[in-house]
Amino acid sequence: MLYDGFLTSSEVKRFKQAQVVRYFELLGEVEQKSLDTALAYMDVQLFRELLRLAEENLITHVDVFKQIEESVEVGVGRRADLEQISG
Repeated sequence: MLYDGFLTSSEVKRFKQAQVVRYFELLGEVEQKSLDTALAYMDVQLFRELLRLAEENLITHVDVFKQIEESVEVGVGRRADLEQISG
């Protein structure tokens, strides 16, 4: 084969370009997985903070409930206040 109309050199160039395309596709996948991982971590942090705030809120609510319950038992508070906070 003396002359193939530059078929061989064109195929070599095409395969090199295909290799570059696959490389950038790989980089894109790596970046996407990294982003997904970071977002998942941030979601976990967010939900942990929300859980902590909910637990603090419950503790505060229980404290206020006990205070109102004690004031109703002593006769200082109103029974309606206790019914409302019980809800």
